[in-house]
Amino acid sequence: VQLSELTTALGLPVKLEGQFHADFKVNGLATDEQTIKNSLVGGGICQVKNGRIVDINILKVVLGKIAFIPDLANQIETNLPEKYKEKLNVRDTILEKFEMDTKVREGAVFINSAELNADGFLVLANGKLDFDQNLSLSADLYIPADLSAGMLAVSDELKYFLDEKKQIHIPLRPYNGKLADFRMYPDVEDLGKEIIRNRGKEELKKVIFKALDLEDQGPETAESQGDGVDRQSPESNEPTEPQERERRPEEVIIENIFDMIPVFK
Repeated sequence: VQLSELTTALGLPVKLEGQFHADFKVNGLATDEQTIKNSLVGGGICQVKNGRIVDINILKVVLGKIAFIPDLANQIETNLPEKYKEKLNVRDTILEKFEMDTKVREGAVFINSAELNADGFLVLANGKLDFDQNLSLSADLYIPADLSAGMLAVSDELKYFLDEKKQIHIPLRPYNGKLADFRMYPDVEDLGKEIIRNRGKEELKKVIFKALDLEDQGPETAESQGDGVDRQSPESNEPTEPQERERRPEEVIIENIFDMIPVFK
C-alpha cells in the first residue's frame, strides 16, 4: 500500500511517501461488524519502505519546541560543524527504518513496540489504536551520540538530557486522541524536571565535595594535568582522545548514594 493513499484515507495531517507493508495473521468470528472487531485475535509486523515525511524536519521541529532553551534550533543550526548542519537543513524527514510489532485483541491494535529511525534521531514508542481510530501513544526521541556531542558543544544545557549512551534523550508528550488529530511534542514539563533534578544533583555534589575537602574536577586528562607533552597520533598528527581520570573511592560512594535517592534517579 502506498503511504500517500493510506494517510489520505485516514485523514492524517501530514504528507507521507513510501510503501507500507504488513504481515498479519488474525482470526475472528464473522457474524456482524461489531462481533468481528471484538473477536479478532492475532498480530504481526508493519514496516515502511523508502519512507519520507514531506516538508517536515522532525528533528528541527522538536528542538524548536524546547522553549526553555531560547532559540535552540537556530543556535545549533548556525554553530554545528558542516557535516551535522545538513541534518537540520533538509526539508523532508527520511525514514531509514519504520517498524511496528503489533498484537490484535479486545477490539484494538496494541503497539508493543515501534521504532522510527531517521538520519539524525531515533523514536521508540508503544501504545494502542482501537477500531474507532482512538490512539494512545507514548514515545521517546533519541539523538545519536556523535550528533549529540556536536549539539552539546553549542548548547551546554543539553548535557542534562544525556543518557548512559551519551545520547540526547527527549521524552515526548503522551498522546490520547483521534488518529487524524495526532501530534507529538517534547514533554516540556518532564524535561524541566530533568534539568532541575540534574542541576540540583550537580550543585549538591559540589557542596558535599567542598565539605569533605574533595575537589570535583570532573574528567581529567594527561594534558590537563600539565605534563607538557603534546600527545598526537603518529599517523594522523591529530590529538588522541582524552582519557578520563580514575575516580576516587569517595566520589564513587557519593555518586552511588545519589543514585539511591528517588528524587535524583
